[in-house]
Amino acid sequence: MAAAVGQRQRKRVVVVIKDRRDDYFVYNVGISHLFQPGAGSGMETRRLPRPVGQIDKPLAHPEAFDFAIAADGATLVGVSSLRRTVLYDTRSGAESAGPELGYRKCGGTHVTLLGPRFYALESCVTCYEQANPAGEDCALFRPSCFGVSARDRGTYTFDTVSRAWRKEGDWELPFHHRALVVPDLDNLCFGLCTKNRHLVAVDIRKSPPRVLYRWEETFPHWLRRSNKACALMPEGSLVYLGDGKFCIAWSGFMDDVHGHREHFIQFIGVELGKRMQLAKLMKVLKVPGMN
Repeated sequence: MAAAVGQRQRKRVVVVIKDRRDDYFVYNVGISHLFQPGAGSGMETRRLPRPVGQIDKPLAHPEAFDFAIAADGATLVGVSSLRRTVLYDTRSGAESAGPELGYRKCGGTHVTLLGPRFYALESCVTCYEQANPAGEDCALFRPSCFGVSARDRGTYTFDTVSRAWRKEGDWELPFHHRALVVPDLDNLCFGLCTKNRHLVAVDIRKSPPRVLYRWEETFPHWLRRSNKACALMPEGSLVYLGDGKFCIAWSGFMDDVHGHREHFIQFIGVELGKRMQLAKLMKVLKVPGMN
């Protein structure tokens, strides 16, 4: 199961899940309960709502998609490992074909949306090792520029206006995959840290960037301690909801005492105070109602 999270409205997120048959289903999930007054730091389990749609794909070939949500909060952009791209309107369910890529991206893709364009950056992630993660990291530095890090090669920025690459230094961004700059939180860049995958805030105006805040509670450590948990997928998804609120989604699966496997998504609601302290942390485990 894979998940991608994007902002639709402040109280809802769009989630794409790949099921056991490699079909991609689109969900519109309400998350306002994560930030309701009186919500504690515990965890509850709920069923996901029924999917609002499905992304079509050819049945004859194995195919993997990576998704991002457009600035309108309703259009999903999907990039396939077989070079094709799709646009999916979560309001109407209409699907249309986008431009075909020049070559396959078999290792996964970072889909970065800037204005009316999207950029597909190949990721070379091959495995997840907590002490030595592999792959590239991507962060948005400003509306017309994004940065990419590669292990042992440093960090580069791409200016979407001049279409020119520039090397920023031999250092690497301290994020695991995508990160985002939040203007109303002192223009800090937020993402999941490279090593331990919890939420961090980084000042990318420094060279090299400096980690100013970290919140270790935002990683689902209970999965590492549970004897029922078989795997936690390494791809956490982060979205900023406004007013100092974030939502992080983690996907994984667990086996029960009878050996039956059930997939899940854990949503973590994070609210930061004026001094960047953790004001609220709420966890909800959602289980798809499908076989």
